[in-house]
Amino acid sequence: MSDSAGTRLKTFRMALGFSRDKFCDMTGIENMRLITIENKKSRMSTDDLLLVVNIFPEVLEWLVKGTPLGIDTLEKSENLHLKMLALNLKVEGKNALTEGE
Repeated sequence: MSDSAGTRLKTFRMALGFSRDKFCDMTGIENMRLITIENKKSRMSTDDLLLVVNIFPEVLEWLVKGTPLGIDTLEKSENLHLKMLALNLKVEGKNALTEGE
């Protein structure tokens, strides 16, 4: 996985409004591991990715390829956090979560 997957992971976490601790509690990624991924000190592994997509399956393609994560995908999710993210993006006048938000 590329270094930009770590950047997208941080963008996603922050867009959700989650602290690192909360994100780690939800996904099972260790806090220090998340810090090293977000700070580009190590690459996101397949195991890290699986922990995230187990909770947020809709973000798989976005994390791996950088394909914009559209509001329509977020709205269709059963995950209330992703539905809230869709609402927040709408309020901000955006139609997708993109890299470098």
